[in-house]
Amino acid sequence: MDDGATEGGDIPQGGADYRRSRRQQVLKRAQLIFGVAGSTIDCLVLDESPFGVQLETPVMTQVPEHLRIRFASGAVYDAVLSWSAGNKLGLKYIGTQIFDETTLRQRKAVRLALRTHALHVPLQMLRDQEFFKDDDLREAAEAADKALARLSALLELSGDL
Repeated sequence: MDDGATEGGDIPQGGADYRRSRRQQVLKRAQLIFGVAGSTIDCLVLDESPFGVQLETPVMTQVPEHLRIRFASGAVYDAVLSWSAGNKLGLKYIGTQIFDETTLRQRKAVRLALRTHALHVPLQMLRDQEFFKDDDLREAAEAADKALARLSALLELSGDL
């Protein structure tokens, strides 16, 4: 069952509202996150319920059917697009909140630790020494460098607004 939309994805005609729970009007900053690269679009949440949100983007934007929404508070939800009309979108949450404020603080601490104590220093030292002319060491260092970049990117997806 869709949260506030008919099967075709449109808002019911005549103002009828068949939601499982009433949406509360709010004004909250958020970001839509989608794609492999974690593309983001800033948006403004206009109303919300425990099951989804109505939001507005600065310009008319096409978004994929499945995406994430990250609130300024740090809450992150997986969501599915229920409907769109111009620059307004309706999203239905899939499951429960993924990250909360505590989790985001912890992830931020991990990102900071990666930046300050990360492998990048010893990896740079190995590069400077041309990996001691050891192909196995070079391959392992390159794999570690790629893994570190991927880890940093994934942690950044849930970063601060």
